[in-house]
Amino acid sequence: MTTALRVLLAISAASGILAGASSSDLPPVEAGAERFAVTSQDGDKPTALEASMAVLKGGQRALRKQIADPKANQEALIANLSEMEAAAHAAIMLTPKAMASVPKGELSARTVAYKQKMAELLVHILAMEAAALTGDKDSLDVAYKAISETKQSGHENFRDL
Repeated sequence: MTTALRVLLAISAASGILAGASSSDLPPVEAGAERFAVTSQDGDKPTALEASMAVLKGGQRALRKQIADPKANQEALIANLSEMEAAAHAAIMLTPKAMASVPKGELSARTVAYKQKMAELLVHILAMEAAALTGDKDSLDVAYKAISETKQSGHENFRDL
């Protein structure tokens, strides 16, 4: 089982996505995997959303190197994008701490905007994954730029709520 899969399973268990699963049922995330080193902004135990964001951050850093030569790095690039896809999908289902007070069943405009931004990020990741399958460098560069811009916009609007 890959480290990313362990992280995503832990995210799923922590957020209740997997019925009956708890984080103690899952194998531990491998120590020393800098890519998945997660710290909470407020010093508490990292949330499932923070863990998803750590996967996305590490994945984006790796993308810069991988798209330099997409043909040579195709396998690693596709694996990385698949991990990012799973993390983005998990993040869509999660709610930032500041939005947790919204009663279940009532989505505030802010919550909807957050979920739309995460869905936008997921679309760009999928576009990049499609370009990686063919090794299309120009499309990879365009999709990477879109991912970076979406991340920047999302952080400006949702990071410090």
